[in-house]
Amino acid sequence: MSQPFPMNSTGILGSKLLLAVVASGALLTGTLFGITQTGVISPEIQQAAAQGTPAATPVNEPQKVDLDGVTVSFELTPKEVHAVDLVNMNIKITDTASGAPLSHVDWAIIVKDPSGREVYKTSTSHSHMGIESFSYAFMHPGKNTVQVQVASLGPKMMGMDVPKEAQTRVFKSGDPMKSPEVDQTFFFGTRSHDFVVNVGSPGGVKTISTDMGKKVELSLSTNPETVIAGQPTTLILDVKDATTGKHIMHPDALMTVRQGSFILTKSAPAGSPMMPMNGAYHGHTGQMALTVVFPTTGFYIIDIDTNSLPVSDVQYGHAGARFKVLVTEEDAGSAGSSKAASATTATTTAPNQVAILGQAAPYFGPQSLTVKAGTTVTFTNSDFVVHTATGTDAAPGNVAPAPNDTFDTGILGHGESKQIKFDKAGTYNYFCMIHPQMRGTVTVTG
Repeated sequence: MSQPFPMNSTGILGSKLLLAVVASGALLTGTLFGITQTGVISPEIQQAAAQGTPAATPVNEPQKVDLDGVTVSFELTPKEVHAVDLVNMNIKITDTASGAPLSHVDWAIIVKDPSGREVYKTSTSHSHMGIESFSYAFMHPGKNTVQVQVASLGPKMMGMDVPKEAQTRVFKSGDPMKSPEVDQTFFFGTRSHDFVVNVGSPGGVKTISTDMGKKVELSLSTNPETVIAGQPTTLILDVKDATTGKHIMHPDALMTVRQGSFILTKSAPAGSPMMPMNGAYHGHTGQMALTVVFPTTGFYIIDIDTNSLPVSDVQYGHAGARFKVLVTEEDAGSAGSSKAASATTATTTAPNQVAILGQAAPYFGPQSLTVKAGTTVTFTNSDFVVHTATGTDAAPGNVAPAPNDTFDTGILGHGESKQIKFDKAGTYNYFCMIHPQMRGTVTVTG
């Protein structure tokens, strides 16, 4: 993308992105669920929305296992592992009794993805000082497994004597030259253990120092976590004040999604150093999302440039970042997640339930619901940005509805629900307080 403002960070993506469009600008290409109205959100809505955070990547703490006299420890750097990022695995083997390293040990290491498929396998690897360290990029989000097998050496191999300098010993001396004379041998045979590595979506959080001296946190993720070519994927962007951890209200964003010279979608040039003048994604509550279909497998580059507006609660100027998303073919391990994602956007719901679909008509599913007095209705947000279902006296065609005191779900994030009981007969119009064009009706009969 021809950046109107310089990119100042680089990273890797893989999760969720919701972007909206200011009313004065044109919609961009792609399937957008954007906010299409401008306006200032009430402080109550701002405070509630600011508390939402994307799902955190699990932290992989160091692991240690005692295997009948032998201790194997397993540590990752960094502890938060994102798909596609290169991770260092540091594996150590020690004598359980003394804690001293075991010298001259053979290793066999197998990595399995969440479906159980072998994706990495060594022949014999060998450590002289009880340390096996290497780097690897996990490609699939979820629970991966690293199978570690260790084997001692000596006193015989292939019918021949193993030299004493190459036999497994309890390396207390710390001196490879003296070890054969002073350190005791330890022929433990073989041991094996499976270590679990929790891998998050490609991407994570990027902290940007802006041109106005502020620190902004840009977080990009995908839903589903495993991105499949030819299937809808929702990209989700969260813009936060890195100092407070709260979402920044009313940022704009320009974005390009490309693979090599092929461009899937691209924002128009900003047209002004102050703010985008030709249409931009806009996050009333600091969160934006975009649903696209990646046509082919491989890495896609996503360039993002955000900026604050005069109505933003934090004036930070510009903050940009580059992310990557890995698109794969569908297999048994990912089919479930892609089907689950499709289910969240279904327009059909169970009786007495309303799905909040998003900022494109019909907005709610069903948009009109009829129930008997005393019925409890469950409102569930199926969209990837926050919404409310709030009662109003305004008729469905009213462009500026105001809330009344009949009912209010409050802020609902993706997948969150609120139950409302309707005791009295009547017609209950409602809307989303963040996106007032979203309108629905519950009719209660006696």
